Amino acid sequence: MNAALTEVRVPTYARPALLERALRSLQAQSDPNWRCRVFDDSPDDASLQVCRRLSDARILHSFNQPRRFAAGNIDQCFAQVDDADFAFVLEDDNLVLPTFIEENIAAVRAHGAPIVLRNQHVATADLDIESVEKLPTILEGRFHERVYAPQEFRVSALFSLGVSNGGLFWSREAETDFEVRAPGCDAVLQEHLRAALVRDDVFVARTPLAIWTDNAGDTQRHSGGGSGFWKRELRLKKAQIALRRLIASELRRDDRYDLVASTLFNVDLIERQRDLAKSLLPWPAKAGLSLGERANLAARGLAILLLGDTPEDFSQLIRTRLPMEPA
Repeated sequence: MNAALTEVRVPTYARPALLERALRSLQAQSDPNWRCRVFDDSPDDASLQVCRRLSDARILHSFNQPRRFAAGNIDQCFAQVDDADFAFVLEDDNLVLPTFIEENIAAVRAHGAPIVLRNQHVATADLDIESVEKLPTILEGRFHERVYAPQEFRVSALFSLGVSNGGLFWSREAETDFEVRAPGCDAVLQEHLRAALVRDDVFVARTPLAIWTDNAGDTQRHSGGGSGFWKRELRLKKAQIALRRLIASELRRDDRYDLVASTLFNVDLIERQRDLAKSLLPWPAKAGLSLGERANLAARGLAILLLGDTPEDFSQLIRTRLPMEPA
């Protein structure tokens, strides 16, 4: 039996039934050597009662004091590993399949990469677990199964791939600090930033061993943000443009085509070009979008830059933590 200890961080807010479902998926793991920390942002003790009812000494519950809201609660779960060997985040509405921990540890050891980005099935909250194999997955049309060097992986931020929180599994040996620590960045923007923060090799594992719940209408991810839908969308898109431009600036001119247009990613070339055009970045090849479509996308990008706002903590983050020397 594997002797390594895996710490599981579970952010939760007022969804006791889903939390219990997530924790039971942990209890079904083939590798029992885990410890779970539940970070509760709820205004009542319903989640605490779930933890007590499960009566499992490996599950530790704590209330956030003061409340962190969705983005802050999720983000604190990405702190670097301290007194465990591995870590991952299990949001309360998601699930892990029985060999998630076992196979991710094996992948770290087999490929020598301290970070694994694991594929996940996409499901609704009323998932029939028996039909999980028929469900689509997060990494379809995104990454290949391989080890990505840090700069190679960061290039994925050019195409808005980001990293799904439930797919990250990392070792104590990883240098990458995935905790964003910028309260003005909502949970969606955090995922894009985590892709850009990578400083270690990443093994992308395409076999899905987790389930991401698609419940956008019921999510609390934007709570506490103090802004409406369109303001959040403009803020997100403006931040994405800034992030793409920063990633592009770290590429040597000679590397630009190889990294941006190569087969490193399983992303349609036209879609890649559209993302770059919206960010007012050139496509490093002659063939591609028509002049009219490039102009239209550039105009949309300019509109976003003019109409969107930028949280000060995001601006500070990209000034201090993201600029990197070319590999």
